[in-house]
Amino acid sequence: SHERVWAFSRNRKLQRTVACMEAECGQNNRKMAR
Repeated sequence: SHERVWAFSRNRKLQRTVACMEAECGQNNRKMAR
């Protein structure tokens, strides 16, 4: 149904933001390690 498609696209956006945040955390951790 339409709701299902909307939830799926919303999920992908969330996953993308989470991945972005994790990437930023990884960069920060590397800076701290140095």
